[in-house]
Amino acid sequence: MLGPNCLGIMRPGIGLNATFARGDARSGSLGLISQSGAVCTAMLDWAAAHGVGFSSVVSLGGSTELDFGELVDYLVNDPKTGHILLYIEGVRDARRFMSALRAAARVKPVILMKAGRHPAGTRAAVSHTGAMVGADDVFDAAVRRAGVVRAQSIGQLVAAAQALSSNVRPQGDRLAVITNGGGPGVMAADRASDLGIPLAELSGATVEALKRALPPHWSEGNPVDLIGDADAKRYRAALAACLADPGVDGVLVVLAPQAMTAPMDVTRAVIECAKASDKPLLACWMGEAQVARAPGRTALRVGTTALSYAELDVRATRIARLLRSRGAGRGQRVGLCIERGAEMLAAVLGILKAGAAYLPLDPDYPPERLAFMLADAGAPILITESTHQALGDASAFALEPMGEVSLKGIGKPVHVHAVHGMAGRMETARRSATRGE
Repeated sequence: MLGPNCLGIMRPGIGLNATFARGDARSGSLGLISQSGAVCTAMLDWAAAHGVGFSSVVSLGGSTELDFGELVDYLVNDPKTGHILLYIEGVRDARRFMSALRAAARVKPVILMKAGRHPAGTRAAVSHTGAMVGADDVFDAAVRRAGVVRAQSIGQLVAAAQALSSNVRPQGDRLAVITNGGGPGVMAADRASDLGIPLAELSGATVEALKRALPPHWSEGNPVDLIGDADAKRYRAALAACLADPGVDGVLVVLAPQAMTAPMDVTRAVIECAKASDKPLLACWMGEAQVARAPGRTALRVGTTALSYAELDVRATRIARLLRSRGAGRGQRVGLCIERGAEMLAAVLGILKAGAAYLPLDPDYPPERLAFMLADAGAPILITESTHQALGDASAFALEPMGEVSLKGIGKPVHVHAVHGMAGRMETARRSATRGE
């Protein structure tokens, strides 16, 4: 029996959700055991946005009957569980817990976060779950000896979950750093040293390849400084060379926004290189405004699909809500366009003439996200010809020509179309079927 004072249990692979969490979890290889139900729901909410799945999610609560030892033993022998995550406030049966932990760490990665490290946290843990909390230094030494990695914050636990879910396993710890600025490279090297990660010694062949691709005044070492005017081509060449080096086990790519920087182009280059390699790749897009259009800029994923559109998913949802708040779904049309310059002015003029409100879009907005937004709006809206073409294979909308607009002597003519989102079309079809039409 679990609990009392617990969230419950999930087993996504068989459709079991005996919790009061909102929504279901995706099936995957992570096994999560937590004494806090709130930590479970926070992890589930994060995982849903990042496509991370779980084999089991268990909230222990007060652990009157079942404790960590029994549940860790279960996950060790569970073929659906490849990695184990633990959030602990205190342990009742220390002997069984350590026995299970040692057995688990021999065969599966185990990441553990222990709260109640200080007196104030200890008092809070006792009042929360009645957990028995011992000296933190003793606990730390014990879990290290068992071969378990200890996270110090929920952020580190989330990062570990994201790394493990990528199913990319580094073959060593030699890191190459690629950057378009000296400062970020120095900071990355310092942080690697803090963590005990050695910088890779680039081979002669790699250095020669970099010399051919980079300006004469590049750093000629690791970190690889591509210089401030680095474009996507330069990033691609440097990344391909480093990933091909047998002395490099993983690569960190850093981009700092500068006048010559094209974050989205560099993003595409990094994704292409990541897909062609089985080595871990991490990316750090620094800044805010200039890199906002690059996907996943604050939480770039580890693995062969290095970059995530999670942030743009959130933005698409917000835009869809904005569409509805501006009247979409109540007969009021909303116009979208990705044009810039004179073409944008013409597009806006055409949209306004058609009696629609205007909503600007980033020209680099991913087509699949735009399709999602249009479908989610579920209402008639206006898009320009260029916006429709940007959808490519993602386009599944019926168009109604609304006319051509141009500014005299400036730019190209802009064609505006009315479009019905997939959700709206599906609802119309459902109603017709219900009436037998």
